Order: sequence, then structure tokens, then C-alpha cells
Amino acid sequence: MQQGKVFRNDIFAGLITKHDDETYSFKYGDTYTSFQICLAMPLSKEPYVSKHLFPFFYSLLSEGAIRDLQCQEFRIDRDDDFSRLLKTSSSLIGSISIIEVVDGE
Repeated sequence: MQQGKVFRNDIFAGLITKHDDETYSFKYGDTYTSFQICLAMPLSKEPYVSKHLFPFFYSLLSEGAIRDLQCQEFRIDRDDDFSRLLKTSSSLIGSISIIEVVDGE
């Protein structure tokens, strides 16, 4: 299982998870009451679950030559979008950032 803490304007918004069965979930934090992170994910106490990386999070990923450079730099398989999201999204331009959860955090 891999996880990332999702922040909106530096405020913890929720947790995105890639489960061992290759499904994904996003759950807003219990104390998060600000704006939803995207229109497709209104604030909810229930987790969002998908068989694919949510389009909103996928849209945060770089493409083309930048993607290739990131995969090379972080030694990530070119098709491992979730690992790339966790490794490269802490310095995104915009209101969303994602910090990888390392065991014990």
C-alpha cells in the first residue's frame, strides 16, 4: 500500500491511497471543512474509490520529456503514475500538493 497526504493551500485535505489490490481511494480528513479539491470530489465523509488513478490527480502529472526525466531521476517505472505522483507533487504550482507517507508517519 502507498499513501500520500493531500494538501490544499498548505492545509491537510485528505489521504490518497493505492491499495495492494491496485485500487485507489481518496478520503477527506475528518477536520477538513474548506473547499473541495475538485468538482468531481465534493466534500464527503465517505471515501472515493476507483479502479484507476482519479483523473484529477492524474492531471497533476507532467508529460513528455519532463515525465521521462522524472522517471529517470526517481527510478520510477514509466507506467507507475501513482509513485510519480507521490515523488513529484510536493512542489506543484497551484493549490494542491501531495507528500508521500513513509512507514511510521
